[in-house]
Amino acid sequence: MIQHKKLLLHLYAYQNVQKTPDANQAVIVESKHHECFGILAANDWTVYDGPGHNANLVAHAHGLHLGASMAKENWFICFNMVFVDQRNRFTGSSFKVMGDFQGIAHNGEWAIVGGTGEFAYAQGVIAFRKTQQSERNARIELHVRAMCLSFLRPLLSLGDGSAIAKIGPWGKISADLLDIPTTPQRLERITIRHGVVIDSLAFSFIDKAGEPYNVGPWGGPRGDNKDTRSLRKSLGQLVSSQKIMSNIML
Repeated sequence: MIQHKKLLLHLYAYQNVQKTPDANQAVIVESKHHECFGILAANDWTVYDGPGHNANLVAHAHGLHLGASMAKENWFICFNMVFVDQRNRFTGSSFKVMGDFQGIAHNGEWAIVGGTGEFAYAQGVIAFRKTQQSERNARIELHVRAMCLSFLRPLLSLGDGSAIAKIGPWGKISADLLDIPTTPQRLERITIRHGVVIDSLAFSFIDKAGEPYNVGPWGGPRGDNKDTRSLRKSLGQLVSSQKIMSNIML
């Protein structure tokens, strides 16, 4: 089963240029063009959960930014925002981010184009705003809005994809063993014959290939027929309730 989940995160990224004591980016390719055109730099920006000195490191922005405009300073950027905070479930998960920013602009948006782990199949946007900037560093406020897919665990795990394992029957080894001839996909109908006790049982189902099957009746010929009209059940991690509606209330 698949569910959609919405993520809203408020974070702060810190950009420190090279040749500073705490530099977290470095120029790989130099350029003599105006407006930084052609310059390529690698970045490992740090991302915190707040702007203060007591904020916690939660992620790193690993990637590249490239001077991509000859008319004005404009940088194309792509990076993985990898979460490293061991205190929460996001550790090891990542956003795949792409966009651009201008040298003189203080705000904009980057696209979230994918993700891994808790952020699998992420789509969204990061709104950024430079709240502090100098020649040596910048602090960038990030508002992350993303939609991800959450894959719920199946109620019954089939392991490596093999057939469902069957256990039982339990009890004495006597009488005839009655079983269905193929793997079912959907139950269609149940017929119960009973008097004071249940005398026989028969049912119809659709198999994995979509073929109908009728099984039974198993038991004796006595009693009245009671055919199902509908089946209802409540599911959580386990079947919590099940109700069978018949033509006569039992």
